[in-house]
Amino acid sequence: MKKSNLSLLELNSLIAEKQTEYNVLKGKSMIENLLKVNPLSIALVVKEVATGKIWKFSSLTVGAASPPLSYLKVSRQTIAKYLNTDKPYKGYIFSTTDS
Repeated sequence: MKKSNLSLLELNSLIAEKQTEYNVLKGKSMIENLLKVNPLSIALVVKEVATGKIWKFSSLTVGAASPPLSYLKVSRQTIAKYLNTDKPYKGYIFSTTDS
């Protein structure tokens, strides 16, 4: 291990530079990596029982981290447990389709 006197800004810059170099070697751009959808992800549709309002998310993890679910502090595991059961959890129904 080598000690360094890099500032946080310099360290972040170095990490970003190395990520770019790695991606270029692998033939990927940063945009491709950000837009890439995991084929194993399950799309999530959340319906608020009281209002009928619907939210759509690309995955259970994204849904759990986004409002309104982030306000409930609901986990990805809890969403998976209630997924497609038509049982509400704290006023929300979780499914993989709009129905």
